[in-house]
Amino acid sequence: MIEWLRETASAVWNSAFFWQAMVAMLTAGLTAAAAYVAAGHNHWMTERRLEADRRRNAEHLAVTVLLVLDPFLIACASVAADEGEYDHPGELQITTPKPTLSIPADVDWTSISADLAFRIRSLPNKLQWAERIIGDAAEYDHPPDYTSFFQARREEHAKLGLSVLEITNELRRSYALSAFDVVDDTEDTLRSALADVERERLENIKAQAEWNERMVARIAEREAALEITGRGVVDDKETEPHSPVQK
Repeated sequence: MIEWLRETASAVWNSAFFWQAMVAMLTAGLTAAAAYVAAGHNHWMTERRLEADRRRNAEHLAVTVLLVLDPFLIACASVAADEGEYDHPGELQITTPKPTLSIPADVDWTSISADLAFRIRSLPNKLQWAERIIGDAAEYDHPPDYTSFFQARREEHAKLGLSVLEITNELRRSYALSAFDVVDDTEDTLRSALADVERERLENIKAQAEWNERMVARIAEREAALEITGRGVVDDKETEPHSPVQK
């Protein structure tokens, strides 16, 4: 039995069919391996080309958007710093026009992250919302200082400007673009405007509280005087002062 197996194995080993089959199998394996390697290489090359194209599109987007956002940022800072000037009748008037913004459409928004694209493209909506807040403040404000209007105008444009500054800084960092020469001064202006508005509001609240206290004390004094004297008329010379917020 063992001898028969040896003879059979020898015959198979020495047969041409066996070697032809082995060669065919090896050839098929090498061909498949070569095809796999070639496919992987082609995929890698394709990905590199796509990434290079995406990078070029993103750089083009960054440059195009910065050329729009940089002037808008300066305009926001100018409005944030606008404390107004009094005209001839004595009413406070703005000295800087409101900024406008139009985001470029001829760029590839898929070349940057969805979050960054959303933050950039939502800026016009933020500007509209800021203008609505400012309009609401102006509707119920009082001359000659229009305090609520100017505070809202400065505050909303300062906040919007800081949002724009965050975007422009990210674009410059991501795509190695030149720094904006006035960025430090602009940021200082925006943050100073926010701090000034907050300080003014606190001062107004304090002044209003003090005025309320004086009014309560004066009313109490009058009621006490009326109770003592029994008179029903108060001296016309004791007029009530204006509220500090309504001047």
